[in-house]
Amino acid sequence: MRTEKKYFFTLNLRSAFLYILSSLVLASCTKSGTTIKVDNNRITYVLLDNFNLSIFNTALKRSGGDILLKQDGPFTVLAPTNAAANSSILTGDVTTVTRYSYYHILDGALDINKLPLKFNQDVSSRGNKFLVTRWIKGVDTVVTFNGVRVISKNVKASNGLINVLAKVLIPYNYSTLGDALADDQTMTLFYQAVVSAGMLPTINGTSNYTIFAPNNAAMINAGYTTLDQISKTAPAVLQRLVKAHIATDRHFVYDYILIADATNITSQTMLDGTVNTITLKQNSTVAGGYSGIWIRGNLNGGNIEIDKSDIIAGNGILHSIQETLKN
Repeated sequence: MRTEKKYFFTLNLRSAFLYILSSLVLASCTKSGTTIKVDNNRITYVLLDNFNLSIFNTALKRSGGDILLKQDGPFTVLAPTNAAANSSILTGDVTTVTRYSYYHILDGALDINKLPLKFNQDVSSRGNKFLVTRWIKGVDTVVTFNGVRVISKNVKASNGLINVLAKVLIPYNYSTLGDALADDQTMTLFYQAVVSAGMLPTINGTSNYTIFAPNNAAMINAGYTTLDQISKTAPAVLQRLVKAHIATDRHFVYDYILIADATNITSQTMLDGTVNTITLKQNSTVAGGYSGIWIRGNLNGGNIEIDKSDIIAGNGILHSIQETLKN
């Protein structure tokens, strides 16, 4: 595992200008008996001092988050880098930009180095929910929010902390896994299998699950070609299919990267008791890095690609795969 990359926040010309300007303001105001202080170490200014966070900074300015982060706080900000920022999310309409920007702001100074070594701990702030993991991988202590790795931890500001992220965080959009499945038009055939198998109450319940849902093309290749055909298939047959693609608890893609052994392999047991092999995908551009995972059943001809990952619901995680699992 590669040593995590550090991002250093240094004063640039703008900060120097602000410092000089604030000094002049102080000098002129002191003569009249009024002192105005500008704290250049507030989160807003620390973020502005890093060009690598300029897309997120622009989003904060559009949403008014920059004004909030000049206040006393304390706050914890989860800042995606420019390379990680999804421009369609952070540069879209104001409503979307505001929702996503504020999702990256937590009340209080959350020292992630003091969190337990545990997967997917529930953290709530400002009406939002997060799943936070802190785990040891090789020589690194890795922290993730919603399966997204923190690449620079606990950067201090006078009114809180900043953590730099490898991706933009996606808020919870669904109360249940059933809602998430029903909303995705590329997984309609598997959703019908869930309904016809009588498994919808299970994935809409209070227990947490991870679903590796075959997309429509995968279902068709497996012989489940239409909604009508699936609805007429014996429930027991569909239950075997559905249970073979659902695991207990919540598992982001990065969770598997953290628990894989030195051979870059781990496994996942499903509700039907079958065990699938998880293999890490090497990142060709980063030495010792990983870009994702493959999954494979014992009877699959090869590794299966995940085409959508880490869709968060209130009771679990949804991934979409390009072939049904065979064991």
